Amino acid sequence: MYTISMTNRERTKKFFTYLKPLWLFALVFFLALIIDLVTKHVFTGTQNQTLIPNFMSIHYHQNRGVAFGWLYGSQALIISLTSIMIIASTIFYIIYRHRKIAKPSKYIQSTKHQRHMKRFLDTAFALFLAGALGNLVDRIFLGYVRDFIRLDFLNFPIFNLADVFINVGVILLVTYFIIEFIKDWKKESKSKKLLLETEEGDKR
Repeated sequence: MYTISMTNRERTKKFFTYLKPLWLFALVFFLALIIDLVTKHVFTGTQNQTLIPNFMSIHYHQNRGVAFGWLYGSQALIISLTSIMIIASTIFYIIYRHRKIAKPSKYIQSTKHQRHMKRFLDTAFALFLAGALGNLVDRIFLGYVRDFIRLDFLNFPIFNLADVFINVGVILLVTYFIIEFIKDWKKESKSKKLLLETEEGDKR
């Protein structure tokens, strides 16, 4: 009994050790999701309320399609595609973070730059996931997405904070992978250069 109890404790400790570095992801995700759902509720039914004169106003709209009216009325298809996208991206994030970024021990021992990049990735994906889930909740329970932000100076579709979170998250994710690609490319180039110099040195 004692051995089994210790094993369970070790597993629990290992589990929480793995989750500990994800505190920023959890914080950003839940804050963004709550803010999105609360603002949708607060501004439901609000029409032509100016926020910033000649720039931004509140104009409630029920969006039964996606961007620019695509797939209008096809809620079952939109929900299916969104669910698949969320599941696939989450699986990719979990696998990528575990294999490339880190195991808990590596997370603690990593350099300051690496820690910043991990937090950058966690924040980016948390925003993207919160926005995607926020709109998915609307589609599942209401059959449409509650949009309310209108840009008065631009002929642009009415949107909500979930859309903002999704786009900001995607931009940050693209930025992250570009930085990682450049960093890996520089490392590879440096390694090839050192190898070439070593080979030339051996020939001499």
